[in-house]
Amino acid sequence: MNASVALRLPVVPFWSADDVRASLRAAGSIGLRTRALPAGSTLFSRGEALRQVFVVMSGAVQVQRADRAGQARIVDLALAGDVVGFDDFASGLYAADALVLRDAVVGAIEPKRWWRLSVRNPRLPALASLGAAQVHRALRQNMRLRLGAPSRLADCLLQLAEKLGSVDIELPLSYQDLANYLNLRPETMSRALHELERSSCLRRAGRTRLELDPERLRLTRATPRRRQV
Repeated sequence: MNASVALRLPVVPFWSADDVRASLRAAGSIGLRTRALPAGSTLFSRGEALRQVFVVMSGAVQVQRADRAGQARIVDLALAGDVVGFDDFASGLYAADALVLRDAVVGAIEPKRWWRLSVRNPRLPALASLGAAQVHRALRQNMRLRLGAPSRLADCLLQLAEKLGSVDIELPLSYQDLANYLNLRPETMSRALHELERSSCLRRAGRTRLELDPERLRLTRATPRRRQV
């Protein structure tokens, strides 16, 4: 399947922006434990026993693993409504480090207890849906990394706009970390960003604030390009 075609398919969010807080409040009233975490803190670390998976209620969390050279590679970016930690459920150990990028409120889910609660409460998503939501996000990232640099960046910005519900977005991570997440060299990332500016796909409205043109970004995303790193 062609990656550029697949990425044009509509994205169905796990929770819509309107539903996420109401759903989590309902879950909290029957046992979902939440905690506030400041930027820079650790949600979980590689090698720890997996006893909980997490839902980000607000803020941003990045997940990183060491690559073959031992360098930290950002493999996931979780925003409000996203699930993290579920991909390690089968092994019983966290296989990565999860770090809070922006002050966050995170709900901790004990899988067995959640399963029992969701069976009785139709407002709560099934445990399998939690896992499917994270798999969907990982699949999109894997497909994105097959694209050329401008298309790769365009799709990432479109996904952020979808999640944040606005075409005027504040990047939750630095440009250097964004390059890491997109598996691009900093100089390649800089060229891709300038190319999107020249083609009026975006306008920089601040240090990390961008005003996006979704239609132009979709056109860039769909344009076949040589894969770059």
